[in-house]
Amino acid sequence: MFRTQAYPVVVGVEESKEQVPQAHGSSGSVRSMTGFARAQVERGADLVRIELKSVNHRQFLWKGRLPDSLSSLEPWAEEKARKTLHRGTLMLNVQLNSPSLKPVPVVQEVALRKLLDQLQAFMEEKDWPGGLDFFNAPATLLLVPGVVQSEESYDQPRLAEAFRECFELALERLVEARTREGAALKSQIHRLLEELLGDLERYEAGLPDVQKAFRERLRKRIQEVLGEEGVELQEADLIREIAIYADKGNVAEELSRLRIHVQEVLHRLDRGGELGRALEFHAQELLREANTLGAKTADPQLSLLIIDLKTTIEKIREQVLNIE
Repeated sequence: MFRTQAYPVVVGVEESKEQVPQAHGSSGSVRSMTGFARAQVERGADLVRIELKSVNHRQFLWKGRLPDSLSSLEPWAEEKARKTLHRGTLMLNVQLNSPSLKPVPVVQEVALRKLLDQLQAFMEEKDWPGGLDFFNAPATLLLVPGVVQSEESYDQPRLAEAFRECFELALERLVEARTREGAALKSQIHRLLEELLGDLERYEAGLPDVQKAFRERLRKRIQEVLGEEGVELQEADLIREIAIYADKGNVAEELSRLRIHVQEVLHRLDRGGELGRALEFHAQELLREANTLGAKTADPQLSLLIIDLKTTIEKIREQVLNIE
């Protein structure tokens, strides 16, 4: 039996080409999800250093822990970052250098009074002479665990102000770093889209010869099969049968949709903004159309071009996964 798979009769390819903009030049800002920044702020003798690092994540994820002296500001910092960065995991490292943060011994009055009351009651019960002087109070009592504890004494408002300023500065620098990385990603994707358009053009250029050769093979095979059955077929009927089988391999729609997705990716890159999820969708659709195109292609040379096409799309998908 003759094969039912056919090479495509391409329709509307030239019209779709005219709709695709050139894959270069753009004005929109694209941000990567990866970046690193650091900042430092001094307030009097207090020094605050902050390092911010962001990596890929489908949502915004906060991974920061502030020192105990600044723990009350963590909700503020997380909310500030969440409003600025829409996607990615943010890691925070805070270093404080302040003389006021050194431990200072502080007498715990409640614990000391309780201890004194207990000792006084004990001395009265036992009728010991000398009273509390027997224990060399108060020096001896200060050695009792819990009576004296080390505490940090610091200027909370000043330190909080320094942290806020430092965090905002570091966050601003992180956005700048992510924007620079995004510009590089944008350039790479533009280059890959140019390669993709080149793959499509080479595929389309090879179609006419492949179509012609296929139709001749199909005509010959139909005539052989019908001849074996003793059936004669008029030329018009033969052409109609060839057209029916050829239509099953028509890839005009796949080629058109591939170009439409390329066009939309270029437009989104030009507009910029938060577009990572949308570009992921377009990359998935590009690969799906390429797979369908490959399933309809049996010619060895064109099949090699399909491999190049899918390889380029996979590279685009890898880059898109880094975009905010």
